[in-house]
Amino acid sequence: MRVPHRLLTAAIVSALVATACSPATSTEVTTTVLSTTTTLSTTTSTGQHRPTTTAPLAVVRMGGELPSEVATAVAGFLSVVQDPRNDADQLDPGLVAHHVESAGALDDSYTGSATIQELGTGGSVGVVILDNGDVVLLADEGDGWQVVGAHLGSVGVDPWFGESPRRVLVL
Repeated sequence: MRVPHRLLTAAIVSALVATACSPATSTEVTTTVLSTTTTLSTTTSTGQHRPTTTAPLAVVRMGGELPSEVATAVAGFLSVVQDPRNDADQLDPGLVAHHVESAGALDDSYTGSATIQELGTGGSVGVVILDNGDVVLLADEGDGWQVVGAHLGSVGVDPWFGESPRRVLVL
């Protein structure tokens, strides 16, 4: 049996109003997560206990002699590696899956240097070497810089340069 949409919406609204109107006590707890201090609160309502413990997203910052678009792309990739809850829409799913085990192992900020080469066919490729020796590969085919591979040896992750088979042209 299917519940009509309006009836279901009314039931949800009624439940939310009843919960909001019931007497509640609030307890605040200070917790440190990934070098970020946040306040977590627990609300106890008549007959109910609902802890809310969502930590803020961990974000990795980039500095150094990098073009801002390259720094943004690398910082976005490293932020996804550090905290998989970050937006990974612009990253290759294989790249993200390969680095998932190193979540939380990165530092909060890095500096790096970039070598960028424009291609005769259009677009550009880039290599960013981080201050800890890790390497991030990028490509820009006209839509902005995308991380296409990485070797994060500092956290014990094998290199990932794309799904097999790979074709590499060396001149």
